[in-house]
Amino acid sequence: MEALKEKAASWNFYTPEVSRNPYPLLKEIRETGRAVWHETYQAWIVTHYRDLVAMCRDEANFSAKDGIVAHNFGEYTLLAQDGALHRALRMIWQPAFVHRMLERLLPQIRELSLHLLTPVAEKLAAGETADMAPSNRELPVEITAAMLGVQSGQRGNFARWSDEITHMTGYSLPPDHPVEIRRAEAQKGLGDLFREEVARRRTEPTDDLIGRLVASGIETQIGESGLIDNLRLLLVAGNETTSNWFGNSVVMFDRHPDVQARVRADRSLIPAALEEALRMEPATNFSFRRACSDNARVGDVLIPKGDQVILVFGAGNRDPERWAGPDLYDAMRDTQGHLSFGHGVHTCLGRDLARLEGLAYFNTFFDLIDSYKVIEIDYALSFPLRGPQKLLIRRA
Repeated sequence: MEALKEKAASWNFYTPEVSRNPYPLLKEIRETGRAVWHETYQAWIVTHYRDLVAMCRDEANFSAKDGIVAHNFGEYTLLAQDGALHRALRMIWQPAFVHRMLERLLPQIRELSLHLLTPVAEKLAAGETADMAPSNRELPVEITAAMLGVQSGQRGNFARWSDEITHMTGYSLPPDHPVEIRRAEAQKGLGDLFREEVARRRTEPTDDLIGRLVASGIETQIGESGLIDNLRLLLVAGNETTSNWFGNSVVMFDRHPDVQARVRADRSLIPAALEEALRMEPATNFSFRRACSDNARVGDVLIPKGDQVILVFGAGNRDPERWAGPDLYDAMRDTQGHLSFGHGVHTCLGRDLARLEGLAYFNTFFDLIDSYKVIEIDYALSFPLRGPQKLLIRRA
């Protein structure tokens, strides 16, 4: 079947209603077709689990290059490359993310979790409300910055810059739009900091993530701007995805007190409960590809060469063809194969770090906070990277 753009739709992912609960809209899109042309975004939307998996594996017909990710994060970043260059970039950092290396960070993660959550527990004990969002955000920012080798005194703007860069990610805005202006300013601020760090590594080699990138020689292929772009992406990816996961999990435990009680009683259930929360509420909803051949198909729909495709992982994670009772939170579910960390060659490099952080963070959370109730949630208009930007809780 040829591409059918006459069936174009104009769903809006950037509304308060969709931010609060996107899943009715995602179900509607999934039931509309295997690949649906979106007139406003000028892209195809794909929502079925089997198609998403197939596309993530099909570099011959669907490329990560030359899309909105390249616009937001740079053309030479991990997420905007395929093939040999992507593999070369990934292998520079891969050794730092293997489990035995990450375990060295556990004492720091536990100490930081205690430092961040103790004031929250004290507020609740005093009968006050507490906003979980800053704590959720600061842990991954600090750990990622430490792995990069950025000194603590220089990290103050990281969270703010990260939020500005990812706000309304995936939506093409004119350069004079306020969101785009703030994004550009944040990219420059973070870029200037990393440029100084890269210059320092040229004369003072280190074994941190910045040092490894500089020492790798990859600059001959991607230039200094490519180095900066990849460092910027690593920080943003490590911050936004993990902090959103933590926030969504706090909400999920509140809405399912029976599961929360079981997990509190048996902490070995924390990983499975967090993973199921991630399946239901993925921190990363979108991925992007471009049809790069004359045989790029989704089911029986031919995607014209050059067209952009939006892969909606949040819809695939609730596809009833893949998951029984997909809208039910089942902490005992086998979540293997969920798409929240991506799939294929672009599977999230830091997934094991995020899992390690989550286990330590929620163990500490349950140790310090004996009961709580979510009383207010505010989601930013950034559906591709969705999570609570304000999350007020009180003692139950």
